[in-house]
Amino acid sequence: MEILAPAGSIAALKAAIKGGADAVYLGLGEHNARIKSNDFNEDNLSDWVSYAHLFGVKVHVTLNTAVKQEEIPRVLALARVAVNAGADALIVSDLGMVKLLSDLTNIPLHLSTQAGVQNAMDVDALRGLRIKRVILAREALLQDVAEIKKKVAEVEIFAQGAVCVSFSGGCLLGSKVYDASGNRGLCNQACRLTYTALDEDGREITKGKLLSPRDLSLGEKVLSPECNVVDSIKIEGRLKRPLYVYAATKYYRDLLDGKDVKQDLVDLEESFNRGFTKGYTLRKSDKVINVQTASHIGIPVGKILSIKERGRYKYACVSSNYPFEKGDGAKILRKGVEVGGSDVTSVRLENGLYLIPVSDGVKIGDQVCLTTCQRKVAESERIVNKLPIRLVLTGEADKRITLRAEYGSIIAEVVSESVAQKGNGKDNAALVEKLSKVGSSDFEVQCFSDMSKQPLYLNASELNNMRRSLLVKLREKIVQTNTPNYYFDDPRVCCKDERKVCVPKKIAEVSTTEEIATCAFADAFVLTPAKMEADLLHAMLRSAGERKCYLRLPKIVRGKELSFFKDLLCSLDVGVYADNLYAVAFARQYNKPYIAGFGLNVFNSVTASLFADADHVCASVEYPFYGDLIYRAGKMPLMSFAHCPFSVVYPRECGSCKQEKDTIYYQNGNNRYKMLRRRSASCDFTLYEDKITYYPILEKRSCFYSLIGLTGSEKKEVITCISEEIGE
Repeated sequence: MEILAPAGSIAALKAAIKGGADAVYLGLGEHNARIKSNDFNEDNLSDWVSYAHLFGVKVHVTLNTAVKQEEIPRVLALARVAVNAGADALIVSDLGMVKLLSDLTNIPLHLSTQAGVQNAMDVDALRGLRIKRVILAREALLQDVAEIKKKVAEVEIFAQGAVCVSFSGGCLLGSKVYDASGNRGLCNQACRLTYTALDEDGREITKGKLLSPRDLSLGEKVLSPECNVVDSIKIEGRLKRPLYVYAATKYYRDLLDGKDVKQDLVDLEESFNRGFTKGYTLRKSDKVINVQTASHIGIPVGKILSIKERGRYKYACVSSNYPFEKGDGAKILRKGVEVGGSDVTSVRLENGLYLIPVSDGVKIGDQVCLTTCQRKVAESERIVNKLPIRLVLTGEADKRITLRAEYGSIIAEVVSESVAQKGNGKDNAALVEKLSKVGSSDFEVQCFSDMSKQPLYLNASELNNMRRSLLVKLREKIVQTNTPNYYFDDPRVCCKDERKVCVPKKIAEVSTTEEIATCAFADAFVLTPAKMEADLLHAMLRSAGERKCYLRLPKIVRGKELSFFKDLLCSLDVGVYADNLYAVAFARQYNKPYIAGFGLNVFNSVTASLFADADHVCASVEYPFYGDLIYRAGKMPLMSFAHCPFSVVYPRECGSCKQEKDTIYYQNGNNRYKMLRRRSASCDFTLYEDKITYYPILEKRSCFYSLIGLTGSEKKEVITCISEEIGE
């Protein structure tokens, strides 16, 4: 099982290697999902790929953003740079780019988690694309991995790090509200903000970090039978500090190697955690949301017993067994909620208590948590990556001598330019000492074998040149051995905009038969009932008459839920609205007409062409130019959830939940959102904006109008707007 560690910086790359990573992933240029991690570029990528390969560590280069049509040449150019630099794989999320790269290069392509693969049928929709590895959505169940693995060569899962609360690749909150698209590498973590939940009458229910997940930590679960077929476990964190990368990598390295990991786990929690969770990987989701804090909380190390003010500064007197030092970091919590913090710029021990500077707002009894241990930071920085080598000296006086370096089966040799003279001493201790001084190189001499037959002498400068030349040769051989040789064809590809030529239609998304009756303007319907029951759907189909209908399938479908939807679809004369790949596969397998939905993130003509068999291809709402169906009006769905948001807002267990009404979320009293639940094989939760948005009409495009989540007056507003547009 491969350990894949994040390398958001050069320092993090080195930390991952120190921790025992088998591979690292890093971004190149502006088309990766963590644009802010920009240490690697076209000029230095080759050097750092070679550095990783020197230590036997593979490099996966991320090009995992949705790609606009005009950006395709640039992304292909970056892919060529990565291939020429010796990268071991490309991580790609845009299906159009997967198609192009499948035809242009033989480098392994790994499909990003942003593509949302969560079940085996998702993989069925990818037939025809050359994908070696699928990086599963964090929502994928461990119990489903074996079935997925039957259909793809390699499977990668997330084991540690931040969790996207919204379904992978399906978050529009940042894009819609803050113009910062997570699909384009600009996620601003809007989910980490404080939200207030209101009932439909406007009464406050609760307040906190209602959308902020804990950090995923599978830990020993990666040793379970469900993970036996997993090829790679991934650590999230390209924007985190090197200490975290080292701690997380070492924890999983030691875990897989069967070592005691108690201290590793403490170091990991101390380096970064928001509270740990198993996430969505189990059938019943672990406790995912941490409503109290959205930031690193460290580990508890003491309590505040008193507070002293000295001049302009406030000091907490902390009872702790941890020996605070200057440079440490601390966070102050009260009942789990952050109330203050401290960069320990000074520390003093008085009467057995540590005096550390703190911010206003802290009180006696507050918990002190350690978030940075300066000593461990310094210790981790002192660890240097070195390869153990054996040096062998052979030769005799009046002849040239040979110095050989061995690293495993890889051997390099150099021969002196001058002949050696007979030495004056009893042995070659002085000569061996000079040849062993590898200094700041990437090697350390583990063994030196002197096979010469007598004491020898060469001048110091030549000995130094021999050693330097030998290490260069050995380095080149090791790197060459570990570097693949992939090709990249001429990337001049024709990417024409091949939009469908058709008569523009009006498609209405509805949830009830009554809504169908009010939509006389609609040419077709997308059915999104609050309860996905056969009788209700039959009634909606009868109400629609001769007009075509498409059933919207949930974004998140796992385990036995696939069978539920298979049976439902086969019992109905209805098409499929596909917001995810599995729904496309359903439509194709059961010969159902389908709409390639907005959730498929169609940003370019190549991606659109992959769904040429669809009745309609929805253009991305973030870049609505490729696809024949555009979002015209409605409340935009912004997030889909695998956990139960009601369990976060309301103090009740799932079995006793009787919540039927919608819940309103607002942030800072301005941005309002509506949480809607849909019942099918399980509860399906979606966060919608709580206002109607009207998007521009584009020439010769079909229009999508949604009535989901609208009040009675809002429905009249939308229908009036449509009537005015069509002149009725």
